[in-house]
Amino acid sequence: GRSPGWTKGKLLQYACDLYQYRTISLEGISVMIDGFYIAYVSGLKGNGIILLILKDNLVVGTDPSGVRFDGTYSFIQEKEVQFNIQISSPPDATLVQGVNAGPTGLIYHVSFVSPENLESRDYFEIKTSLGPVNVRFKKLRGM
Repeated sequence: GRSPGWTKGKLLQYACDLYQYRTISLEGISVMIDGFYIAYVSGLKGNGIILLILKDNLVVGTDPSGVRFDGTYSFIQEKEVQFNIQISSPPDATLVQGVNAGPTGLIYHVSFVSPENLESRDYFEIKTSLGPVNVRFKKLRGM
């Protein structure tokens, strides 16, 4: 049978309310993840630190040797975030994976999924085309 009190109008309103709640909820998550981060990284041949800024689904960062990190993040599920980052190394830099960028530098891309709370794990293993990298995120401050 039919549930008492449920009309087409009420169901439509419920669906609209649910959609609005999910949109507001995801926007709230975005505000929570936005901020300044330090990423401690280690690879097969070294370690380092990266300063990252996450704001409005954009990622911008750098490390002390001038490697640049530019990309995006998006919420793919309620508790997960997809990152797509281009990494641009200056000439002759040695990366934590042990690869030398050579005389013209090196550009590669990394994609990974993380929980919405980047600090929820001790570290993440990220598989890159140059070798695996372990990353630990520490939020310095929000926006």
